[in-house]
Amino acid sequence: MKLYDSIIEKTEELCSSLNNKNLIVDLNTKWPIADKNELIFKSDVNYELGGGTLPGISGVLYSSNNSIVENNEIILIGKDLCDISANSPYARIAICRVNDEILGQGNIMYQNIRGIDYTRYHVYPKGFMTLISAMSDNESVKISKKAIKDKISFKDVGSIFIKEYLKRPSVECVKLIFITDPNFDYQGLKDLLSKANNITTALDHLVNKVNMDCHTCKLQVVCNEVEELCKEDFKENN
Repeated sequence: MKLYDSIIEKTEELCSSLNNKNLIVDLNTKWPIADKNELIFKSDVNYELGGGTLPGISGVLYSSNNSIVENNEIILIGKDLCDISANSPYARIAICRVNDEILGQGNIMYQNIRGIDYTRYHVYPKGFMTLISAMSDNESVKISKKAIKDKISFKDVGSIFIKEYLKRPSVECVKLIFITDPNFDYQGLKDLLSKANNITTALDHLVNKVNMDCHTCKLQVVCNEVEELCKEDFKENN
């Protein structure tokens, strides 16, 4: 799986432009899991990440390259949850190392990629309510006052996310990046993740033989690149 490697490289270059720190991954974290229907009402909200006009970005990138994702990691760029006192920009990127054999090829690979992406709809740390816009793909988070009082951290939230990603058979390990630094280039990251989404869409067109006028489709170049990379992966895996 090399489809996203160049975007991963550029994403990591962007993230390395600011100070970051590694947090401990604890897959046995005791932070409680909320009911999937938990609501944090306005009066209970301490602050919001990525809400209103502030950037709120998320995305998943995939690679089978061991050197890209060696182990489970949580990286934080900016302040941790208990150090934030007001609404803040937010980004969350998951870089998943996948097993090519289990990930499969063609439509099976596409369905597995989508399944990994949909993991975000199944993560419910208590006091950390994620809101995802299907229209804009914006991701924001409401943090409750009680969660701040109980010392919620990205270490616990990230560990819960990683544990959920690892439930997917094709996922071997995950590098999870949280960003709250107001000086970060959120637009640059959004552009990169948009390119990654185009790759996934092009993959869908190719494996499902979507009937389109390729001469007028803006994804024609992307589809051609994806098709060539898929051929290379197929040769290497056979």
